[in-house]
Amino acid sequence: MDPLLLVSVLPFFYNHLPLLYVGRQKSLYTGSKWKRVLYGGIFFKIIGAYPSYKGQDNYHKALPHHLEAVSKGVNIAIFPYGGIFRDHDIRKARGGVSFLAHETNLPVIPLKIKGTENFTLKNITSGKMKISFIFGKPLYAKDIFKNPNKVIVNSKRNDYFDAARLVMDSVENLN
Repeated sequence: MDPLLLVSVLPFFYNHLPLLYVGRQKSLYTGSKWKRVLYGGIFFKIIGAYPSYKGQDNYHKALPHHLEAVSKGVNIAIFPYGGIFRDHDIRKARGGVSFLAHETNLPVIPLKIKGTENFTLKNITSGKMKISFIFGKPLYAKDIFKNPNKVIVNSKRNDYFDAARLVMDSVENLN
């Protein structure tokens, strides 16, 4: 629900809309049939979520829809942990967010969404739920990479992961 929540707090005529989202491949969504239709299927396409392709060992092949969208002036929203987590354990951020920042020279706007832990229709309609959005200062490749002119990705080192961790650290520190 984070993509819908994000759009709901932006001004109606916000000049950075529409946003496209990075989602997982449809084959990674399991569960009941209706979930497979919605998640990664029709519902995701309607809200502007396009899949990333896991296991490509190449960010260009993993995020082709998003690179094309950025080349056309469309903004991308990406959730660096790459999944839904109900607990508050810190996870390893994936490198797609920093790859896109590095490849496109566009800023990453850190966003912390608080209050969605018990997200149910009943909690929303009862007014008992308070969701807050905290936006951070824009981060550019020069802010998140040790050396943005020489990014290394190999079997021993992935600078995109390290840079993504810095992005997530900035999100975690938002209050």
